[in-house]
Order: sequence, then C-alpha cells, then structure tokens
Amino acid sequence: SMTNSTSKSFLIHKDSLSILDQLTDQQAGKLFKAIYSYVDTKTYDKTEFWLVMAMAPFINSLDSG
Repeated sequence: SMTNSTSKSFLIHKDSLSILDQLTDQQAGKLFKAIYSYVDTKTYDKTEFWLVMAMAPFINSLDSG
C-alpha cells in the first residue's frame, strides 16, 4: 500500500484541499499535522470534533491509495 510507514510519498487530491477555505490558519496547520501523523502512524489526535470530520475524506483517500 502507498501509505505504509516505509513509503516516501503520498498523494493529496486538490479537490480535498477545498476544506482549507473553511479553516483558520491554525486549524489548517492542525489538519496538515494530522494528515502527516496518519500517514506515518495510522493515528492522529481525535480530541477535536472538527478535525475528525475534516480528516474523514483524507483517511478514505489514503487508505484506498
């Protein structure tokens, strides 16, 4: 799979990034860090509901990639 911990890259589709228009810069940073964490460890900090919702399409894409 593309998202195993030995992979050196992963793909983010441009249409997935439209969520950034709805987020503050701080939230966008948290989302980007969560994506990195998920790609690296298959987990991320789920304490903020908005982040769990924002991560769903990225997780679906990364897991199917």
